[in-house]
Amino acid sequence: MTAKLLLAVGLVLTTALALAWGSGGPVQATTFNPFFGPPDFYRLDFTATPGYPDIHAQFNILPPSANASPHFGGLITFGDSAIYVADSAGIPGTGAYVGRLQSTATLGLANEGCNSEVPATFELVEASTDMTAQPIDTPPGDGNPATSNDPLLLSAAVTAGQSTLIYTGASGSDPMGVRADGLPINEIRIDSEQMLITGVNTVTNTYTVTRGWNGTIPAAHVASAEISRLNVIFPAGPSDNLLANLAEDDGDMDNNGVVENADLGGNQVADGADSVPSFVRDSLDPNVNADDGGYVQARARYQGVAFVANSLIVMLQFVVMDPGALTVFPNLQWASPAWGYPSVTFLQDPLAPPSNSAISDFCNFSSNTLLLGIPHDNACTGALPPPSCTGAGANFTLRLAADGGCPGATTQNECGTACAPNCAPPCDPGACYRQKNALGAPRNVRFYQYAVSQRDYDNDGIENGLDPCAATPNPGWDPRANNTLSGQDGDGDGLPAACDPNDAAFNNDQDGDGWQNRIDNCPTVANASPGGGGGTSPNTFQYDRDVPPGQNVPDGGPPSDDIGPACDPDPNGANGHYHATYAAQTICLGPPTPACDSSPTADADSDGVVNANDTCRDGNNPPFAFIAGPGTSVLTAPAHSGDSTIITGSTSGFTMGQPIIISSPNETLRYITATGPGTITFTPPLSYDHPAGATVRMVSFAQSARDMNNDGFVDISDVSLLSGVFGSQGGNPSNDGVGDSGVPGYQGRYDTNYDSFVDITDVSSLSGMFGAVCGPTTF
Repeated sequence: MTAKLLLAVGLVLTTALALAWGSGGPVQATTFNPFFGPPDFYRLDFTATPGYPDIHAQFNILPPSANASPHFGGLITFGDSAIYVADSAGIPGTGAYVGRLQSTATLGLANEGCNSEVPATFELVEASTDMTAQPIDTPPGDGNPATSNDPLLLSAAVTAGQSTLIYTGASGSDPMGVRADGLPINEIRIDSEQMLITGVNTVTNTYTVTRGWNGTIPAAHVASAEISRLNVIFPAGPSDNLLANLAEDDGDMDNNGVVENADLGGNQVADGADSVPSFVRDSLDPNVNADDGGYVQARARYQGVAFVANSLIVMLQFVVMDPGALTVFPNLQWASPAWGYPSVTFLQDPLAPPSNSAISDFCNFSSNTLLLGIPHDNACTGALPPPSCTGAGANFTLRLAADGGCPGATTQNECGTACAPNCAPPCDPGACYRQKNALGAPRNVRFYQYAVSQRDYDNDGIENGLDPCAATPNPGWDPRANNTLSGQDGDGDGLPAACDPNDAAFNNDQDGDGWQNRIDNCPTVANASPGGGGGTSPNTFQYDRDVPPGQNVPDGGPPSDDIGPACDPDPNGANGHYHATYAAQTICLGPPTPACDSSPTADADSDGVVNANDTCRDGNNPPFAFIAGPGTSVLTAPAHSGDSTIITGSTSGFTMGQPIIISSPNETLRYITATGPGTITFTPPLSYDHPAGATVRMVSFAQSARDMNNDGFVDISDVSLLSGVFGSQGGNPSNDGVGDSGVPGYQGRYDTNYDSFVDITDVSSLSGMFGAVCGPTTF
């Protein structure tokens, strides 16, 4: 099809979209609405140039939207490269207080409905990105993690081909072991060669090792050569809290009861901040294989710990990369430098098998994040840390953090103004900053939150990870209601009638494998590993991983479909549609312009999204809204300009915090703050009068993308990306263009109407607004 014909067709379809204004369209069943919302949306405080602005961000994925994928790349924040982000060297050491994330997670607990709102606060510290080997330093240490007064040494020379070595020193004890289940958890270096410890004999002081680890070359080593440990920490907690050792501060990195680095133990910083978690290092390796090396160096890392629902130790990390660094990773080749600094969210270990804990489901969340422009002192690293610095969970002592302000009062004082004499260039003489607006002239900058949803195989509107009947449609079942009130679970055992072999007999573990129905990814087929665990090898037992780590997922989506391999219709293909989109925020540095106007009537393209939050400011790309059923209603009384509450025929399905669309005339998005009998309260107030009978609809799908390469415009380069994969389908491994007759190259972000195909409607949605300014250029 010629570009001219595409443009002609697109103009017609774009006009239809503008008239429909979020009609819902032929979208796939699960909804997906990630968004920046009130009160903060995404803002910089302050915006003067130059300066060190703090970030405030409110980001939500609320019911009934599907949740984001937990896999690498499922949540990425892109920060405009005009706002310089310091690397780890710019903030000396570890432990500086850099911010806070306050969240409310909606969880299913103990095999019940996903409706428990559980708050969690993560106090964030600057964490190490340095995986350089460090000497073994047994207690009491020598005060310097980089040196040792009691080093570990080779007892005898080894050849380049030996797989065992004998150690001595380090007070004659074995400071490094393997995990309780036998998995390796220590990497060492001798001279320039790195090795993985795969076995330990503490009677003969012998290590069994894999030579030439991390892409190094095996070599001979002389007796008395020093054995140092790579600054990488492996999850080594109990099976239901594997990350527990990362949350402690005892210097026992492998949790075997012997301290490896006494200078890090007791420094009031969690071991998982002092050392780089193995799953972060491995996730940053494009082929996820530490044996051959090749990881991409992170720019910065921020880490926090919380004990959630009185059962699970949770670690949250933001890992900041250089612009363009993600282009070498599977399915992220599109993330060019034009998108700015990518910050990848790590919630727990994305490479780990599931944990059989009291948390059955994690279905939605709201979050408010503060990231400081200049780090503050961490009050926990002083001589008398406050009680809030220490937590307890699952029989472990957790090392937390506390804001000590700036200028701080403790020693070590991590306040940015106090650490400036010790920081590495390009820090300023007056501050070790986390981020800096160094521009000398005003301009607009843009920030994005890219999100990928989980998959839904049976197209019933419930993502697989939340649906015990993942292969049997059960749209009438409500996963967010208590089991007995869910509508289709007669015996209340967490297994809906659609796939319960006997819905009149309560059995909360239908297959008897020790995993209750709502946490079990094969609830009617026993698939626990021997001993009842989730498995240790990908795509076995409960450990679902349809596409191996390090490989492109053919449809660009999550590599796992959350259906256990024992009951998966295609265990080597990720089954089920998914969605991908962005939330956006344009911010003016210097005097305001229309591009960053967030006032309720500032909507240059009349698509219902104010300019500052619009993913394409001049291109009409409205969000989709529910068209019938819950989440839709009409005004039963007129509403007037200035009103913050409307009277509706129904409030069923309207969710606190979600945006709504009010018609006749169309308002820009309003955000629900409360519902009552026949009333909906929202912010900001109405800008226009509305007659009785005007429709009120909640958003079901966020705006889809138009400027696919983020060059600021919708142009031929964007249209070409879609036309190059025309006819491709997502969610169907039998039609993904790999070993079948399908068209390869589907990506959820290309699917502008969320129907799991890249087709004429998607291409036309771009060609119809050809030349439109999306941002972040000036207005």
